[in-house]
Amino acid sequence: MREIRFGATDCRPEETGYDSGRLQVLNEHLDRLIDMGVINGAQYTIAHKGKIIANAAIGGGSAVDEGVQMQTETTFGLASITKTFCAIAVMKLVEDGYLRLDQRLGEFYDHFNKPPFDKITVWHLLTHTSGLFPDGGCYPEVTPKNAWDLVYDAYAMHLKNGGKPDDFDWMAAGTSPGLRTATGTEWAYCS
Repeated sequence: MREIRFGATDCRPEETGYDSGRLQVLNEHLDRLIDMGVINGAQYTIAHKGKIIANAAIGGGSAVDEGVQMQTETTFGLASITKTFCAIAVMKLVEDGYLRLDQRLGEFYDHFNKPPFDKITVWHLLTHTSGLFPDGGCYPEVTPKNAWDLVYDAYAMHLKNGGKPDDFDWMAAGTSPGLRTATGTEWAYCS
């Protein structure tokens, strides 16, 4: 069994009626997954009855550097998993009457009040049918550069020309190529 690195907790599992033997089963399972090469390492925090009862890390923290160990404070780029949380938050706003799926983005961002962006709705963003250019690597034929590259390049030029970070128009930079397809006609993975 690999070393398990522990972080801060509120109490021992048993103080909340949780069987700490279950944590041993979890640790052994994670250890097997590391042995099998399925994962490099893992970290977890478990709360039971409102108290953190487990906070641990096991294995490596990097697929590139084998000397790096996973820590309870290791941070990760969550990337597109955040889409799940955003969709839930949007639907909660819809449920509570603060937002409609058919609302056009122009109601929130002036940039989307003019063609070709003026038909894009909240629904189109949630379903990846806005017509905006997809993320790099999704479609090799789209543009010589993907939208993120356009943003990074424009930002670097903005700073080089004496611009300040707070006055950079990232929305204009990311949408500078226009639309890839007409809004609502095609699905394309787009952050």
